[in-house]
Amino acid sequence: QMSQFLKLAYYLAAFLVFMNEKHYGVDAQVAPPVWPSYNFSQLIAQLFNFPLVHEHFSVQELIDRKALHYHENACLINAKQPTHSTNKAIENINITELRADPTYLENTTYWVNDYLHVGHVHYDIVQIQVLKLLKVDRIIMQRPACHGTLCVGIGSVDSFYKGYYAAMFEAFKAYNIPVYLRWSWTDKHVQPLFFSPETHDYYVNSSTYINPELKKPILLQHKMCFERVIRRADTDYGRIPTVSAKAIQEFKAAAFGMIPKGNPPLTTYFDSGPPYRILFSYRGPRASRRISNMEYFISHLKSQFPSPDYHLRLMNNSDPQLDFKTQMQAVGEAHVVITNHGAFEGNMIYMRNSSLLVEIFGHYGNNEIHTFHRLAIMFGVFYARVHPRDLTDHLAQEYRLNHSDVVEVSNILKEYFSLKPFLANLKPS
Repeated sequence: QMSQFLKLAYYLAAFLVFMNEKHYGVDAQVAPPVWPSYNFSQLIAQLFNFPLVHEHFSVQELIDRKALHYHENACLINAKQPTHSTNKAIENINITELRADPTYLENTTYWVNDYLHVGHVHYDIVQIQVLKLLKVDRIIMQRPACHGTLCVGIGSVDSFYKGYYAAMFEAFKAYNIPVYLRWSWTDKHVQPLFFSPETHDYYVNSSTYINPELKKPILLQHKMCFERVIRRADTDYGRIPTVSAKAIQEFKAAAFGMIPKGNPPLTTYFDSGPPYRILFSYRGPRASRRISNMEYFISHLKSQFPSPDYHLRLMNNSDPQLDFKTQMQAVGEAHVVITNHGAFEGNMIYMRNSSLLVEIFGHYGNNEIHTFHRLAIMFGVFYARVHPRDLTDHLAQEYRLNHSDVVEVSNILKEYFSLKPFLANLKPS
């Protein structure tokens, strides 16, 4: 018997793909008719403060549901603080005085006050909807890109964010938008980077395509002034949905187009038959919350889901040299992704509609326990959570999966492959 929690997750996702087809115009995402009806509005109300975002959602609607702050002719305070801080907006400033301010930036700025942790991507996920709706002239990152371990190995910019922004810019034809970064907390300037899938390393450096004025760094001051500035509001760990299914589908299509040599070539649709692909993304030997008896877990998965009908892929997501294309392709090819609660889950934004994310989450209190569940719903991904009995501390160095934990994961996958909900996401013939 399928657990009540997993039933709710499946029924909700079925409803979502149905809504995508009927209201968002996304092809071949109709829920299988054999699935029973359910009180979806009640379930969504448990996880979200508002209904999901519809295709024709406006910036004003994002503002009204307090997902976005939008200011015209305003200044932000604490704008150079490299650590956690709150940006207070000062509005109703004399226009002549405002434009004379040496920090004044014309046109539209999207302001990000967060670290570039991959697991934090959901906080500013509203950027996808904003770029679909508006012309944005620049994006400024207030906090240093090299905070903590974020520049270890190739760093989070090269391992995730340059692919993320390149896909966004390509999806919504937002070309040559400078993304201003400060690398260290001691840096006073933010340096512009330009991302595009049209170059081999996804960086645009040629002055032929970029206005020289856009290549100049910006000096961060305590007070920064703008013609228009947009920034995210507090979405209460994802309780405020911010991105439409249509925008997400366009984003995924652009992202998959960046990996034309995938095997098979990545599309946003599934094939009808095997092989069924399972990705187990684990934390490596130097990471916290690593699984001490991982070999036992892998052996069990191989025995329950044997080749050639199933392909099990293993990925050490703690590898400091792991690039974004490898991660994007791995989750994009998979029917099922199994992973610990943590940064790697940010890659769920590249999972195909009707795929399944299985999150391994400990037995402890954490404000983000529902965060990735909500993100999965917005991105059309099925979700299930397993709580290992031995993981009782978020800071634990390692924990053990006991037999019942392993069987629980296996049973979730068996239920998923039995129901085959991914058949709702086949490419139109």
